[in-house]
Amino acid sequence: VAVAAPPGQGMRRVDTIAFLRWTLPRLLKIFDDFPERLLIVGARDEMWRGALSGPASLYLHSERPLISENATSTLLHELVHVATSSASKRDDWLVEGLAEYYSLEILRRSGGVSQKRFDQAMKGLADWAERENGRLRSPSTGPHTARAVLVLWNLAEELKQNEAGNLDHIVQELAESGDMTGQNLLSLIEETLGGQSALLRKALAK
Repeated sequence: VAVAAPPGQGMRRVDTIAFLRWTLPRLLKIFDDFPERLLIVGARDEMWRGALSGPASLYLHSERPLISENATSTLLHELVHVATSSASKRDDWLVEGLAEYYSLEILRRSGGVSQKRFDQAMKGLADWAERENGRLRSPSTGPHTARAVLVLWNLAEELKQNEAGNLDHIVQELAESGDMTGQNLLSLIEETLGGQSALLRKALAK
């Protein structure tokens, strides 16, 4: 991993590398086709105050926190985009939903946020999706991404309750197929369950 920023731009280079050493191994268990080399470029106020991903690289504004107050991580979000960037067929709501879901889930698994904070974050997303009519829709805005995260979280619970594996394996198959679409997700979920997923069918119908 190379972390670069112009002199005086305030990017927390060592903190960022330490954060990656702590979280990236868990991400690699899900996305094993992750690029061998990763470039992270940072800058401050002269550049856009957000983040963007590209092939084996990403841009992160230097003032973005590694972990936000809502228990998500912009850096982890963009790393998931890097991991799924080779998909040839993509539904934006699914791509954004996966990135935000795993930015929360990886922090929960690694102990970066407690279960209580994770649950509070999910409640916040549920409130946002309900308040602003979030749906599985592309292009995905904030409320739509919030809804997608909730659907993925509930799918993970559905798989667990039916003793049908876990969502990570489904996502691995999605990434390997290059088909990051809702219909492919539905096919893989129902193949794993051995029957229909009323949860996902209802969400897609809306």
